Amino acid sequence: MTPAENGHTVACNLYPVGYIMSFVNRPRKGRHVAVVTIDASTCDRSPQCPARKACPRGAILPITGGTYPGAQGYMIDRERCTGCAVCALNCPGGAVRVG
Repeated sequence: MTPAENGHTVACNLYPVGYIMSFVNRPRKGRHVAVVTIDASTCDRSPQCPARKACPRGAILPITGGTYPGAQGYMIDRERCTGCAVCALNCPGGAVRVG
């Protein structure tokens, strides 16, 4: 099967010439990754945390303990986090901060 038959060439032709697409799943070695933090004082500790659901890498994890996942708050898994800031954009209380 050629690339054109499986959609690779067609998908690439949808972008203008010279368009550079960046991917967040590149190796972390040697590149800067923004530091993401969660402010425990403003986190509402919702079991349905929208920031956690929005994270494309699943880097927001509930702190163990409590009556439900997230009752003790959430933490960032530094190995999974790419610093993309999608979580911060989806946190209604502003508890997730990037920078």
